[in-house]
Amino acid sequence: MITFPDSHHPSNDCPIQHLPGDLLYDIAYIVASASSGLKSSNVAVAAPDSIRVVPISHVCRYWRALTLASPHLWSFLHLTTNMRLSMLLVFLSRSRDTPLYVRMRGPESFWDPSGDLLPGAQLLAEGHMERIEYIYISHFFRNDMMRLFELFADKRAPSLRSVTALSHFCVDIPAFLGGGMPMLQRLQSVGVSIPWLPYQNMIELDLANQPTPAKGDILWTLRHSPAIEVFSLFMHGRPSASLISHTEADSAINLPLLQTLRLGSKRATEDVLELLPHLDFPSTTSVHLHLRERPQKAVDWGNICPSLCAVQARVLAGLLKIIALNGLYRVAFRSLDNILSIEWQWSEWRWGPGVDQDVSSVQNTLDCVTLPSLRSLTIQAKQCYLTAEQWMGILQRIPTIRKLEIDFASEQTGSAFSKTPAIFDALGRRGPDGSTVCPRLTHLIVKRTTVMTEVEGTPWDTLARALQNRVLSGAAELECLDVETQESRNDGPPADWARPFVGSVQSINIHWRNNEWSAVHLPKPT
Repeated sequence: MITFPDSHHPSNDCPIQHLPGDLLYDIAYIVASASSGLKSSNVAVAAPDSIRVVPISHVCRYWRALTLASPHLWSFLHLTTNMRLSMLLVFLSRSRDTPLYVRMRGPESFWDPSGDLLPGAQLLAEGHMERIEYIYISHFFRNDMMRLFELFADKRAPSLRSVTALSHFCVDIPAFLGGGMPMLQRLQSVGVSIPWLPYQNMIELDLANQPTPAKGDILWTLRHSPAIEVFSLFMHGRPSASLISHTEADSAINLPLLQTLRLGSKRATEDVLELLPHLDFPSTTSVHLHLRERPQKAVDWGNICPSLCAVQARVLAGLLKIIALNGLYRVAFRSLDNILSIEWQWSEWRWGPGVDQDVSSVQNTLDCVTLPSLRSLTIQAKQCYLTAEQWMGILQRIPTIRKLEIDFASEQTGSAFSKTPAIFDALGRRGPDGSTVCPRLTHLIVKRTTVMTEVEGTPWDTLARALQNRVLSGAAELECLDVETQESRNDGPPADWARPFVGSVQSINIHWRNNEWSAVHLPKPT
């Protein structure tokens, strides 16, 4: 309950002053919080900006008394180039001994003077570190960022729970709060190389655009962070020399509470592969691996990391994307429930007609991700020109699927469907052991198609022959063939369009433009 001195007791001539003080406090808090949440990609704090409380405190004596009696309203400090040191001193005085939430944003441009920004940060570092619970630093130029972190280098922060540091430049800081952060739970850094320390209470450690640390430093920090639930690390450049004297053996690091693991490297796959064998996490962990080079050899990552193997076994449905567009090449697999993703991106080789394609990169992707429980797969290909043999090498790696969705796209309008015969052909082939590719397949979906044409000489002709070959090889008929087209229904496909599928498909559904659909009735085979 908020109380006021008698001299500030509200009069009865204004209806709003009949509201309880606690309710008015809530209103003031909401008004001050408008469009001012302290947030980043993974951190959000619903908090007011204390400077927005100033006009509220000038409404009347009653409102002023209310705000001055509420130190929490003055504890959210947004330091910018416009924040004067005198104003900061007032806010610190009015906040009394409440916890502080500090956001520091650097100059908008080189011509924007920093004003009292760094002196304000120094004031906080030297006199108020024991109260700070949250620090958010962003948009400083490299030299100012270095000076800023020097102010906090040897300070102790006994109450600090969350740190966010964002930089457009790569900033290597020698130390940060070296005096200790025993309560720290969340640390997010982009472009700022935070020192590798033990974090006993760390829940979320999110590090992006980091110079590649020594493997031993990473493992040492994880070994001494038993409470961690989210660990995200994206690296670049050659590994740095170890900064820590490690005495522990390279035994597995148990992370029983880990919910999300994100690892990525812009340099080499080995930067990630060297970490995985040392990590022991639950099968319920979501794992996301992002790499900036094509895989050079087939390696089942589940064999080097048993925990990853357990995650892979949970995947029931997935999406395989193969993109070659404007010099960017990407191969990515993602489970539809987002518990597993693995992605490569590079720009070193070309795809296209007449080009000798190194598709081992595509096949190696699936070699890295053994999926024994996979039941459904969507393949999305953009400007993809793989041969039937190459598609066969991919499809052989997913023998358990029952549902396959094929979605080809092309820069040339209407040309995507012409690229599908190769994968259709692959579906009708046998592997080295004599077994049919995807022997359990029962449901096939084909997107971006055209059906207002005769079958002969079209991709449909290739598919019909492939499905017939599957039946002749002992595979079961398809239960359903779903076709999605942007054509209008009109009178439907030619009368004999479905005849080549008799005996290999039980039913065909055509999904037309404007959400119309129709079933194609197949005569009984004779």
